[in-house]
Amino acid sequence: MPAQKLLIVSLASTFRTIVQIALMPIIGRVLGPRAYGQMALVFPFIFFATLLAESGLGVCIVRAEQVTKELEGTIFCFSASVSIFLISLLAALAYPLGKLLGDPLFPALLLGTSSILLLVALNIVPMALLWRRKQYNIIALGDVVSTLGSIGAIATGVFFGWGIWSLVAQQITIWTCRVLIAFIGSRSRPRFLFHWRIIRENISFGSNLTASSMLSFIARNIDNVLIGGLMGSETLGYYALAFQIVGLPVAIMSSSVYYHVLSGISEASRKGLPLSEHFLKALRSVALLTSPVMVGLAVTAPLSIPFILGDKWLPTVSLLYCLAPFGFAQAMSEPIAGVLIGMGRSELKLKLGLLSSSAAIASIVFGVFFSSTTVALGISLAEVLSWLFALHKALELCKDASINGVLRAVSVPLIAAFLMGCVVVSVQQTFFIDFPLGVRLVISGAIGIFAYGAILVGLFRDQISDDIVLIKTALGYKPIKGIHKTWWF
Repeated sequence: MPAQKLLIVSLASTFRTIVQIALMPIIGRVLGPRAYGQMALVFPFIFFATLLAESGLGVCIVRAEQVTKELEGTIFCFSASVSIFLISLLAALAYPLGKLLGDPLFPALLLGTSSILLLVALNIVPMALLWRRKQYNIIALGDVVSTLGSIGAIATGVFFGWGIWSLVAQQITIWTCRVLIAFIGSRSRPRFLFHWRIIRENISFGSNLTASSMLSFIARNIDNVLIGGLMGSETLGYYALAFQIVGLPVAIMSSSVYYHVLSGISEASRKGLPLSEHFLKALRSVALLTSPVMVGLAVTAPLSIPFILGDKWLPTVSLLYCLAPFGFAQAMSEPIAGVLIGMGRSELKLKLGLLSSSAAIASIVFGVFFSSTTVALGISLAEVLSWLFALHKALELCKDASINGVLRAVSVPLIAAFLMGCVVVSVQQTFFIDFPLGVRLVISGAIGIFAYGAILVGLFRDQISDDIVLIKTALGYKPIKGIHKTWWF
């Protein structure tokens, strides 16, 4: 039942992602690349502050043997205090940072968006309680309500001509809805209790997770700061949109894949059972879903970007080509994270995060002196290499797994996706050239979906039934009992 309920979370994430895609034309056409880039310059500072406010302590509630009022109150008071401090710090730094980055609107945007930090602090305890109690329906409801709220905020902002402040209102609305649903669903309330002992007992595990997340976050966002500061907000707008598009698979699957692997590895480890089954099945399921999406986004980009967003967004196309490998590697990292945390190796996750972040930052610093395309190529290469090293460490923990097993697990989706891309490009270059842009996009998408399915059925027919089960599992379905082990074991 819990695994089936995770499907609700995945569906809510899918709904949120669909809405994001639907809002892209509105934001892109109404606000333009410059406004998009200005918010992309602000968000790294805000989201970095949210990581500090959370401090990984929400996970401690999920893992605690017993949740007490003192534990809830201590985590709330600690997070709220950190949030207030961070809001004050951002207020003091807003104007100097704006001068440094060369954006006169930056200070006002930073101050306006920083208000969500208090909402983040309010959300930590009730959301952790919902995850602990496996109240996935409430979590999904919060996702849906906040998504609908974001639609309302954008629509209101566009109607009244708020411009870029529509995006600020959107973020505040999203977090307000999340907090309200979390409090109502968990029946929790802020508790003003604080004990340093509780912080000392939990800060070690939480700090490893937080430090790992912070390193990953810095590596993921330093490119925004450097591109925005050195190349301008408009160039950053193109880059940030491409980055958001390739992150769509992770937005849909991350929670369900991570928690499925984490729970499966944790249980298998406690019982002394083989670990590879959960890990390799998760890798294959992510590859089955992500590889055709990444290839499809790349081969249809020359049609989809001008049709959906307009010709002024055409520079995004080349960036999508370069960032597609990054999107694939990022999605494939979720099962590895589940293995590391499922086995209690948060310190190893921190070390791997330090390695991958260092590689990404080095590639960004090098690439920013050339072009945004060079930056995109650099972080894609760094992400793929970091994923391979993290995979090696995960295989060392899952002693019954091997690199050959991984290759057999992911090779079929990769081959099918590559052939699908070749078919779509060939059709685009040969037929329908004189058709309207939208018609060519629809035809390309339909051909890609049909080609991927046909290639899987035609070349790898024996694995199709198991693959369907794996995709359902990745999205939250409970695996069917009695299914035979797939061919790579």
